[in-house]
Amino acid sequence: MTHTRMLLVAMLVGLGVLVGACGMLVPPPAPIPTGGKITFASGRNFNNDIYRMNPDGTVQERLTQHADDDSYPVWSPDRTRIAFISNRAGTNDIWVMQADGSNQTNVTQSLSEDTYPAWSPDGNWIAFVSDRGGNLDLYVLQADGDLVLPLTEHPANDTAPTWSPDGTQIAFISEREGLPALYTVRIALDALAVQVADAAAPVRVLGGDDFSLAAPAWSPDGTEFALTIEQQGGRDLAIVRADGSGLQRISDGTASVFEPAWSPDGQQLVFYSQRDPDRSTKIYRINRDGSDLTRLTDLSNPAGDFTPHWAW
Repeated sequence: MTHTRMLLVAMLVGLGVLVGACGMLVPPPAPIPTGGKITFASGRNFNNDIYRMNPDGTVQERLTQHADDDSYPVWSPDRTRIAFISNRAGTNDIWVMQADGSNQTNVTQSLSEDTYPAWSPDGNWIAFVSDRGGNLDLYVLQADGDLVLPLTEHPANDTAPTWSPDGTQIAFISEREGLPALYTVRIALDALAVQVADAAAPVRVLGGDDFSLAAPAWSPDGTEFALTIEQQGGRDLAIVRADGSGLQRISDGTASVFEPAWSPDGQQLVFYSQRDPDRSTKIYRINRDGSDLTRLTDLSNPAGDFTPHWAW
């Protein structure tokens, strides 16, 4: 990371701390963005494929067309590639394709189950989850698949990695101290290797004895996480500061929420939910303060739409 980029990240984090310390109000809801694309998976053609659409739900385009299931599409930081999960080789592997759906390539090529891809901020690495060590742990691979390195090694399951915007940490969900909780581990990246600092002792950021956490997404400015919190049978959308303080539920509690992802400006979130009469999952957009809940995919389609991800 260059000195200029490190300085920029420090300034952004410092600004976020200053705003919180001064007690300033959250800005008013952002207008509906007109640029960018949201990727998602859908079973509308009798198996799961990858699609993309505008942030207002218009112009839904199918990117993969395969007899096996493709899911969990994630944009690369430069928006030129999409990582996704596919079982077309017999087990779930991490695949990468161009933004238009071309050049679909299996980058893990493993007999194990590989899931939850997450790009590093520089686009050179992909963190993912695999059971190749006997249980679910985190691994990191070069984006072209040439090198795979273990990141965590623990008898409890570690899942759902998300990279900090400055590339120095990976947050994830683990059951190593009871119910699924949020942890971070510090890492060091360069062009050739990933070094894990204090891998034996990741930091527990947030957890509890009466609730479970899932699907963390680090905010674009690095100051917050969006995630889901499950308690007493309900799964709500929540936002928490990066140090684990200030947990706020922002969904209305009427339906379960899954897999939140931030808008690139950090003012909105997309997720999928079962909240309509036909009970199929659809993609929704919401402001970060919980206002202006908007459904983006069509109720007339009985198939489920799920795992959205947003990029400009």
